[in-house]
Amino acid sequence: KLLHHAVGRDLEATLRVFEPFTAAVARIDRAEEAVPTIDRLLRTALDTKRPVYLEIPYDMQLAECRVEGPLNYLAPRSDPQALSQAAERIAKAVNGTSSVGALVGVFVDRNSLQDATEAMLAQSNLPFATTYDQKAGYLEHLPNCVGFWQGAMSPEPVIDATERAELLLTIGMPQTDFNLGFLSTELIEAHLIELSHDHVIIRGELIQGVYLRELLPRLAEQLIPRAGPPAEDTFPFTYTKPLSTVEGKPLTVESMYPQLAHFIQEGDIVTGNTGGYINMSRMRLKRGIVTAGPNNWGSLGAVFPISIGMAFASPGRRVICLDGDGSFQMTGMELSTLLRHSIDFMLVILNNAGYTAERAIHPERDDSYNDVQVWRYHLLPEAFGGPEGSNGFEIHTEGQFAEALNAFKPGRGPCLLNAHLGKMDVAAFNLEMSAKLRH
Repeated sequence: KLLHHAVGRDLEATLRVFEPFTAAVARIDRAEEAVPTIDRLLRTALDTKRPVYLEIPYDMQLAECRVEGPLNYLAPRSDPQALSQAAERIAKAVNGTSSVGALVGVFVDRNSLQDATEAMLAQSNLPFATTYDQKAGYLEHLPNCVGFWQGAMSPEPVIDATERAELLLTIGMPQTDFNLGFLSTELIEAHLIELSHDHVIIRGELIQGVYLRELLPRLAEQLIPRAGPPAEDTFPFTYTKPLSTVEGKPLTVESMYPQLAHFIQEGDIVTGNTGGYINMSRMRLKRGIVTAGPNNWGSLGAVFPISIGMAFASPGRRVICLDGDGSFQMTGMELSTLLRHSIDFMLVILNNAGYTAERAIHPERDDSYNDVQVWRYHLLPEAFGGPEGSNGFEIHTEGQFAEALNAFKPGRGPCLLNAHLGKMDVAAFNLEMSAKLRH
């Protein structure tokens, strides 16, 4: 007999499928295994900051088990001697070097260390840049933020302040191809100190058992504050420069994102699909901004449901989601969920009739598989059951975009902006990224 949700008679297949993508997999076969197995997986997820996979067979779902109490979880602690030695060596190296830069990455967010990282960077005044895997928008208000770093695709002042410094400190930043500008640069080991989730690497020497959450406060105490003027604002899209909007001028990427940089408020949640996230990464954000996107995976269709989950998890916070038209067409039916619950949510559809990020990789070709059917996106809130005259806006010009942003008010539910852009409307840095992907 064959069971549904099973691969033939192989009941281990799904466990093997999830093994490469998770920190642990398990299936509960007996009731007495439930509590220790669930607790083990929860601890593993919390310790590693990675997903886990648990399978509960149908005949076990109503089985009774004895629970002694809530999960008894103690976060792993650093080895005291290793922690002290690492903090002292890093502080000595930083304090004894005239030119030091820093890069901030995704493991800061995964360990909820935003406040500790901000405190350390604000106290030390180290020049630093944010990176692609997790754009640290919560830091970009600091005067020592030099901009956004992505290897050789970064502005020269950012490269000078970070990878060309005598010493570079990476804080929770994995060396992924996206972070390194598609391997357009190689960080020099002799000038590099890497602070990861549970270890540090000091100029090539690995020290295990040093946790970032305990190391950052030590460094904040031991690093000597540096003198220096505020860094130059190198972000292409920034709220620090005056905004110029021309009423009837066609909307472009170059005119849309500066408007968004001014519109986004402290405490907002800002998300983007692959194209939206690439542009968002070059936008300077105000204090306390939370960001999310498909990042290193570039998963089309992922950002809209991710953003909806963040909206439900953060009531009272504005969510601004920048989704491409092709991406939205994969998961756009979840707009119905926002309407049903009257969630305050701004959805900006980047409507360029297809996959412009892919078109830019081979601009000399006009491949039809990069095109998608053009929907009347601004009519979807009403079509999905919203009240007549729901907050849907069709936008062709800079002035129309500004009007739609101003119409987004608390208590009015989701707002959808159908932003028409040219089929090959791509920012200069995005074109450079696309060229790196050409083969």
